[in-house]
Amino acid sequence: MKRLDFIKILLVLSACLPFAAVAEEAEVKKSFQADEPCTVNVSDNLAHVVWYTSSDSAGYVKVSSSEDDNFKKPVSFYDSNSGIKNIGKFHSVRIEGLKPDTKYSYMVYSVEVGKDGNGRLVSGQKLASLEPREFSTTGPKERESLTLYMINDQHEHGDRVEHLLKNSNGVDFIVYNGDMVNNMRSADQMRECCYLPASRVTKLPIHYIRGNHETRGRYAGEFLRISPCEAGRTFYSFRYGKVFFVVLDVGEDKCDSDEEYFGMANFDEFRSSQAKWLESVCESPEFKNADARVIICHVPVDIRDGSWHGQLHFYKQLAPVVNGKGFDIFLAGHYHRNLLVPPSPKGFDMPIVINGDKEGLRVKFTGKNIEVESVDMNGDFIKVDYKADRFPKRKK
Repeated sequence: MKRLDFIKILLVLSACLPFAAVAEEAEVKKSFQADEPCTVNVSDNLAHVVWYTSSDSAGYVKVSSSEDDNFKKPVSFYDSNSGIKNIGKFHSVRIEGLKPDTKYSYMVYSVEVGKDGNGRLVSGQKLASLEPREFSTTGPKERESLTLYMINDQHEHGDRVEHLLKNSNGVDFIVYNGDMVNNMRSADQMRECCYLPASRVTKLPIHYIRGNHETRGRYAGEFLRISPCEAGRTFYSFRYGKVFFVVLDVGEDKCDSDEEYFGMANFDEFRSSQAKWLESVCESPEFKNADARVIICHVPVDIRDGSWHGQLHFYKQLAPVVNGKGFDIFLAGHYHRNLLVPPSPKGFDMPIVINGDKEGLRVKFTGKNIEVESVDMNGDFIKVDYKADRFPKRKK
């Protein structure tokens, strides 16, 4: 090869190198993506924001409010633990110091994190959420009405979750009442089944309540990171205007000794601790002064024929605590079909409304009045007399 021709080839190659680098950088940037966030378990003084990214990253949230002097300028909250930012695909940020009955807006930021040739962490591309999201804290302020929308028992049918959530227009918050998965295996699984479908169709806050299937799998111990709440446990209470909510958790429905749990279950003690906690809740002024009192629990705590150990054990613990306290309604799932369990001298003195797996349940509170509607996959509504003996049949 002539020397002149060789030099020309080198010049051509060197000219192409910058473009190759740019192309590679563009490919990297294009591959790093972030889902839109979801607001989870809002209370009167805090909220949680969760989201996922396509590769390892650090994350933070900027919060502002025209109604709270402490947030006139955006305040940053980080996905961190004891001063160290968490690096991963799933992000969970706790927003504290909020005021009751106040509207806030936020933006989510994700910073890609990789490693250089020496194994040291390096920052990459930074992404922001597409648009601000809003939420309002709960509190004692009286509202003309309050509406929740509940789905349950979706068992990893993310497409059905998205479809059912399209019927949540006009409500105040969403309840995932358990068994959204078959068992908990990974953060990616929770994304596909729970949060990605929600982020596509709604900006409403979500209360994700643990069902018996969320107690299973190698990732089960991470549930409170996937669905963080103020109390730091899977049972808690919150007020929304003049409506008081109690969230309970039966845990597993079988005996602790069942082979399903490989000796790892301790739910009898767990249920007993909830009953003791609930005694003090029922004595609080917020509970006593409420217009409506609601229990939300994945497993219906009834004692009909065929009820399993978890239900029977929890009933024995709960009945002396809740009966006579003025609870109006118990919202449940678990059976994969619509059912009503009327009040009974041998059971609870409140009706239990059980939502199916192919319907959403809209519950509207107006003063002391409660209206219940079931909406199916086609968007057809039927009114439910929750004090009746049986669930109304749909027209075929």
